[in-house]
Amino acid sequence: MQARLKGLAKKELLQLLRGRQLVIFFLAQLVLATASLALAARQWQREAESAVLVRETNQRRLAGLTDWGALEKAGVILPPPVAAGRFLVAARSWPGFLVTGVELPSAMGGAAGEDFAPPAKVLLLFCSLTALLLSFDAISGEKAQRTLGLLLSVTGSRRELLQVKFLVRAAVVVGAVVISQLLAAAVTSLLVPEFTGDPTFWGVFLGLMVFCAAVSLLFVAVGFAASCLFPEPLVSLLAAIGAWVLLVIALPGFGEGVARALVPPPSRNLFEAQAASLYARNAQRMAEAIAEPLRRWVQEGPALQRWFEEEANRIRRELRGELARELAALFAGQLRAEARAAAARDWAVGWLPTGLYEQAMLRLGGADAASWRSYLQAVVDYGQVLAKTVEKKAGSVQYVAVQEEDPYSHSRPRLEEIPSFSAPPLFQDLASQLPRLVAICLWGCFFSVVAVMAFKRVDPR
Repeated sequence: MQARLKGLAKKELLQLLRGRQLVIFFLAQLVLATASLALAARQWQREAESAVLVRETNQRRLAGLTDWGALEKAGVILPPPVAAGRFLVAARSWPGFLVTGVELPSAMGGAAGEDFAPPAKVLLLFCSLTALLLSFDAISGEKAQRTLGLLLSVTGSRRELLQVKFLVRAAVVVGAVVISQLLAAAVTSLLVPEFTGDPTFWGVFLGLMVFCAAVSLLFVAVGFAASCLFPEPLVSLLAAIGAWVLLVIALPGFGEGVARALVPPPSRNLFEAQAASLYARNAQRMAEAIAEPLRRWVQEGPALQRWFEEEANRIRRELRGELARELAALFAGQLRAEARAAAARDWAVGWLPTGLYEQAMLRLGGADAASWRSYLQAVVDYGQVLAKTVEKKAGSVQYVAVQEEDPYSHSRPRLEEIPSFSAPPLFQDLASQLPRLVAICLWGCFFSVVAVMAFKRVDPR
């Protein structure tokens, strides 16, 4: 029995290796993986160069400030975090932010639409399609050649025949996935060593390779199910491609549409309009509150200079604190709305194989909605730290009644006194994504059961 199974496995392997399809698919997969990694490396280089330029611009702007009050108006430019691992799973760049005193941070560039498909998306599409095309004729091809009955007479068991065929084709498909991606990474490391030398690259790349292999196994099972359900090669090919379109394109697109209809993402324009309304109301309150102290100061002259500055500073601090609380509540509401929209999308497509794959990869690469919200929260938190530093260093409000030459020269900011910004770290814990990996495997088990049940009814003649 063992000799017969080994002979069947050898025959299946030689049949795949002699066919041109395997070589063509492997070369195409290698070219696509290399090209997508090269494009991701190019995008990463541009983002890294932009971040360096932002830092240099920031230093030049800050070096020309004359006092801490000017820093409050000029603000600090924060470059976005540039992690090589994120560009493996997302082509959407993150914006930097201009952080001033009490105002909400202003986005500066970035957040543009994807101008190329990231490696994770390219490999998902092509690896799944390759797995189907290498497995759809596993049974239908034997039946069309009238060799299925002979193979069953050799093995004596339908289960063993299906098992050997599945294991051989799955091993070939997974081997092609792993080898092509490793070769693509090796070529990329020779062309752009800085990209693969980034500490975030290899952890995300390992997760990409593991999940691509899992998805490939799933679609090998889909191909076997189509081959057993429809023993005619052409019909099984059409059924396999239909299943691919349904699982990869149609169902995810429909799920995202339903999620957007039920829980639409928050409107950025409405958020900005609400923030502008808070700023305008705060300015009006400031003008009304300071009118009376200003009238007394004008009437009584320089004798009330110190009193007026202390009173204006108290009013300003109170109103700024109130505005900061209102803006924080507004921003928190925006984040909650974004979290609800992301949760609805995960609920709609997160149970699909492609949804499981994309969520796991985005999480590993720190490019999911939760990572984006963490980055925004870190930027806003930095704005609060900067505002407190400015308030502490600037002292009283600078209302000057007499004409003096630079009366606040002692309050000039130094670059080392400006707080530094720490971006949230990239998420790379592959073990935490094991539930999603197991869920993809369960999908594969489902289609494998369908193939086994359907193969029992296949007429070997």
